[in-house]
Amino acid sequence: MHAAEGVHDHALLLARHHIAAGEAVLDVGCGAGALTQRLLDAGFAATATDLDVGDYRATAPVLAWDVTDPDTRPEQMFAAILAIEVLEHVENPLAALRNLNALLEPNGTLIASTPNLGHPRSRIKYLVRGVPSYFGSREYHDSGHRTLMPDWLMREHLLSAGFRDLQFSYAGRFDLRGPGRWPYALLRTALGLLGLMPKPRVDDGACTFVIARKQT
Repeated sequence: MHAAEGVHDHALLLARHHIAAGEAVLDVGCGAGALTQRLLDAGFAATATDLDVGDYRATAPVLAWDVTDPDTRPEQMFAAILAIEVLEHVENPLAALRNLNALLEPNGTLIASTPNLGHPRSRIKYLVRGVPSYFGSREYHDSGHRTLMPDWLMREHLLSAGFRDLQFSYAGRFDLRGPGRWPYALLRTALGLLGLMPKPRVDDGACTFVIARKQT
């Protein structure tokens, strides 16, 4: 699993709440297929896709596809698409969202997530180091995080790509180890008391989630 702790749990929770069992679901940017397999086990007719499927291990069908390429889109239409921790990896998120919209059936559901740049911890890191959480020169090369997607930009891209009925939420935990985890635990408590933590959220709210419907 290549996502912050708790992210796949929340994605599956949203899928179960907003997508009918047995529906055709596409997991975009599937990686090794950890979330794909959970979707399959939950009763969805899951299909996976990624730019490189060499590490894929799930049992659902998988396709190699660059999500920004309209000429090689899968031919099948889907009732729902999950793009969990994907948009920050692509050079043109708006093109990717337009392709995903084209693959959805009428009134189809998109569930997407990306690092939460508005999280207080991310804001503090930007003030101190000049980069938000999950981004920087090291992350650009190691994890491929190359495109920042604040909530306002996510909203505008989704509307421009033909989506409606947007619902935002926050989930996932920052993976902090060593001495830095204790000061942050105190900071998180203080931010919570001040009402500055993301809402509505699960866990720490490290990632922004959005549910959107295809406009018909």
